[in-house]
Amino acid sequence: MSNVSYQIPIGYICKLNNYFMALNKTILATALLSVITVSGCGGSDSSDESINKTPDTTKPEVKPTTDTSNQIKLSLAELNGRMNSVDVLDLNEQANLCDGESKVLKTKDLTISYNPSNNVSDKDLDLAARLSQVAFEDLIKRTKLNKEEDLNIRAVDDNWTVCVKGDKTLNGTGDYEKFTFSPDRNDIMMSYLLAKHELFHVAAFELKQDNIAIPHWFNEATAEHFADRNELLVTHKEMNAFINGSDGEDAYGVPFAIDTFDENKHYDMAYEPISTALNYLIDHGLSDADMIEAIKSHDPIKTIDDLTENKPYTIEKMKSETDFNNEVVYWMKNNEKTVKITPPAHDGVTLYGLQLSPVNDVDYEDSFFIEFDEASSTALYNARKLVDGKYYTFMIGMNESEGDNYVAYGSIEIEVKNGIIPEVDFSKLPIKK
Repeated sequence: MSNVSYQIPIGYICKLNNYFMALNKTILATALLSVITVSGCGGSDSSDESINKTPDTTKPEVKPTTDTSNQIKLSLAELNGRMNSVDVLDLNEQANLCDGESKVLKTKDLTISYNPSNNVSDKDLDLAARLSQVAFEDLIKRTKLNKEEDLNIRAVDDNWTVCVKGDKTLNGTGDYEKFTFSPDRNDIMMSYLLAKHELFHVAAFELKQDNIAIPHWFNEATAEHFADRNELLVTHKEMNAFINGSDGEDAYGVPFAIDTFDENKHYDMAYEPISTALNYLIDHGLSDADMIEAIKSHDPIKTIDDLTENKPYTIEKMKSETDFNNEVVYWMKNNEKTVKITPPAHDGVTLYGLQLSPVNDVDYEDSFFIEFDEASSTALYNARKLVDGKYYTFMIGMNESEGDNYVAYGSIEIEVKNGIIPEVDFSKLPIKK
């Protein structure tokens, strides 16, 4: 890869609002000719006074238990190949499955349709059917659930329903025996991950044996976990911004206290903080099977507490910000590291952060982003889920003087060892006008 800076047109990119407060966004870098996934962005650096400055060193060290052996990772070529092999049957009939009479497709395990008020082409409906079936198969394999015994899918008439929206916004909702989503053929991989996320919500409805609601934070965190979306965990500064609000953004409170969905808050920004809280529990003994058991139980939180006895506080106690900070944030700080960055010459460009993309990831699907602090020329990151290996690094910024064009300086190849990103020097890169 050549060492230059690239002007990235705003029309090809999801704008990074409020200093990367909006999480799980995607940069489409036309100069790089591939998708660069921006994740783990978090909030801007806000007041840190509520976080313990001196962690209690008497606490026993918790060794991270990162285990990716159960994860299902597909390259874009593998995903497309499997989608092409899915058998899709056009029933040549109209049915009212998504609040209106419309066309119906069937795959082995799913029935796919749409609301006629949505703009869904036959081509997009077929795409949604194929990627949803692949996502369903992978979720069954990932969760080790039995579709007949656990999910009650024993015949074609038991198929779950997929309602497709045509706005291509990569949003979705899961419900009983049905999920709705808006895939985008320009981002097949994210559409596949979204389908897995929503399918897990449908599975949770089937697994739940009573009417006691699953706490919202656990419901969303487990859906992210089993979807295998590759993102770093947040830092303590980003967690503090999430809990207390930053730059006019909502204050969400402690993740463990988010029991119900608040329609007035933008929960697309909650996935990484609540995933971080879930990974705290994973490091204290919570397994994939335990998560399924908790969902099935009459009291999910008590079940989690019983299965993670080596943590000092109950989840109920850690709904308090003080106790959450003393325990979870202490654990987070033990996983945090700082990388020194020498920035490139960047007249007129606001630098936002460092993008890392694995050298062997031709699709840039496992890339991640860490926020840059220009005052100290450093970037703080949570290394808990950072995989060792060789990465291409890019410095991401925005040229506001030239129509809000995003700029990617790079690449520089580095090697991560033991979760440590070595110092990166962009100062000698030539500038492409």
